[in-house]
Amino acid sequence: AGMQPAFSAVAPQRLNIVYVENAGNAMFAADTTAPLPQALRASAAFSAEPQPVYPFSHDRDYVVPMGASRYAAPTADVAQTATSTGRRIALTLHGSADAGQMVLVIPKSAALAALTVDGTRVPLGSEWKDQIFLLCTTGDCAHANVVLESGSKAGFDLTLAERRFGVPAFGARIVAARPDTAVQSRLGDGTMLIGKVAVPAR
Repeated sequence: AGMQPAFSAVAPQRLNIVYVENAGNAMFAADTTAPLPQALRASAAFSAEPQPVYPFSHDRDYVVPMGASRYAAPTADVAQTATSTGRRIALTLHGSADAGQMVLVIPKSAALAALTVDGTRVPLGSEWKDQIFLLCTTGDCAHANVVLESGSKAGFDLTLAERRFGVPAFGARIVAARPDTAVQSRLGDGTMLIGKVAVPAR
């Protein structure tokens, strides 16, 4: 058994290919916990070592720069009202018709006390670390109404990301280079567009 290859068509390597745009820069990322297959590495100038990809994750992927962004990042309208304990921040998300998932990252500085999505209260974990992730995983999330009950009057930035299924057509060559000893897993290949939403001080 020790002489067999690490991966095969029967026991393949998990490897997703994701096109990412963030802060005006674009890249392809190969998401895998194992070394990048040689066939995929030969298809583009992927980094020698895994690198950070998302500003809200500690995960590292093999990446290849793709120049400037091509798509519009998701946005949100922001409306605020004062409350007895701080303020109520109402967000109306604006993703695209292709959105399959929306990700909202709320920083610790928001002093979040309660969170509501389309009128439904979302339970908050008892342990608050650096940030809270809100994942909304249906197509209608692209236009969800999110309400944050905040105990802070200071300004802060939210990270808002839209994830689409599949990669753009110009990534077909990279996808085709994935060998039959590697397969998509979980969410699979995708496109991630990342933007910022500024919440001004009140």
